[in-house]
Amino acid sequence: AKKRISEFKSASDKMKKEFSRYLPEQYNIIYTNNDLYVLIINKTPDVFLLKDIYNYFDGQIPDVHVRWIMSSLHNIICYLAYIGISHNAISLDTYFISAKYHSGLLLGGWWYAMTRGEKLLAVPDRTYKLMPPDLLISKKASARIDDELIRALGREILGDSTGSKLASLTHPDIATWLKCTG
Repeated sequence: AKKRISEFKSASDKMKKEFSRYLPEQYNIIYTNNDLYVLIINKTPDVFLLKDIYNYFDGQIPDVHVRWIMSSLHNIICYLAYIGISHNAISLDTYFISAKYHSGLLLGGWWYAMTRGEKLLAVPDRTYKLMPPDLLISKKASARIDDELIRALGREILGDSTGSKLASLTHPDIATWLKCTG
């Protein structure tokens, strides 16, 4: 995580200012007696873990919110494409949102991030279960992993992780996209 966060780059000051709002910024590192460390990052008080919001809505976030959450995630993976990184752990437990600003922050899971094309060292169980078969074989980091994770997250926060009821929960085009596989 420390290495990947230090690799964030931008084509301009404007780009840096924009994307620094959605990604972790190292604030402090605490080293433990076990040669481990705790990475402390900044976040503003309006930012909450997506899992907590999901639980607040009893496992089904209203469609109007899911749309901007999905949009914010796609903005972030566009940036990841620019810097050539596959995050590999986008989930309820790694994504934070600000309902106040309709924005999201990918603050957790960076210990699984890899340069695209590199051999994966590890992925969470959820990621492993959602990976396309050819990537399970090659074990290479790919943008397709993050795409799958985002679609699965969209289905999950709509309250239909299998995708069988999506047509009644969201716009038909969004439902079709959420059911696609990469």
